[in-house]
Amino acid sequence: MPMNYARFNLVTLSLVVAVARAGSISGGAKAVNLAMAAASKRLADFEAQIGIAIFYRRSHGIELTEAGRAILNDVLNVLEDVERLARNIGDFSSGERGHVRVWANPAAISETLPDDVASFVRLYPYITVELEERDSAEAVKAVADNRADIGVFADMIDTARVETFVYREDVLSFIVPAKHPLARKGSTTLEEALRYPFVGLLARTPLAARVDYESARLGVVPTVRVQVRGVEAMCRMISAGMGIGVLPTSSARRYLKPMQLRAVTISEPWAHRQLFIGIREAQALPHAARLLLGHLRSSRAAPS
Repeated sequence: MPMNYARFNLVTLSLVVAVARAGSISGGAKAVNLAMAAASKRLADFEAQIGIAIFYRRSHGIELTEAGRAILNDVLNVLEDVERLARNIGDFSSGERGHVRVWANPAAISETLPDDVASFVRLYPYITVELEERDSAEAVKAVADNRADIGVFADMIDTARVETFVYREDVLSFIVPAKHPLARKGSTTLEEALRYPFVGLLARTPLAARVDYESARLGVVPTVRVQVRGVEAMCRMISAGMGIGVLPTSSARRYLKPMQLRAVTISEPWAHRQLFIGIREAQALPHAARLLLGHLRSSRAAPS
């Protein structure tokens, strides 16, 4: 018999996702603003209509059945498509109005991205851009999970789930205290820098992975005194004498003079990396996000 599509109520589909994530009917009901009794009845009615048990009811909570696990991703895709449809309708019905979610790493936000976003908003004053500073891995995951429309991130990231475009070049430097032995040098190598203690970024960041990888090629493990999250925190630790660090020159520039630091050029090819723009799927982007993507890609030709 042909499927009755009317049974796929969007509120019920949202409830299925919320219950699966919460692990309980009460938690899922709260997430979608339904009373628990109403939520329980919706789920039971839906399972009866489709003839499939989606959840096991356990004493300790709810678990997806094998069929439930199989269809959950499809339910997520349906809800994302509906959300995208609503955004697109809003965008087109109001001309050039819209909202774009951008997650970008510190290097991009410290250098070119704010100017590029500002010039875009001047061109399209009725489009708002929500810009969040996150590390590269978080930006890629947010795009893949549809929590961000556009991500800007560094290389050495698994980008299998997103489409990528080159955005800008990014140069790394050793950041050292003004009185450090390396501060007298215009440039140096990682091999020489590894003689000194390091202040490192958290291990899961691409920059930390890059330093570890290049150090391993030299057969040396960096002496890391402290690990921090973020550019400012690293610069403060370096200024306090905890070690030296590797950062994008553009990101560290604002802290050099106030914290009495120096940027020493890394005279090795690996110190020149690229920043990328990432999206989930070009054709599925809301209209406003497509406009911003085109603007960022065209800005690559402008001086950075």
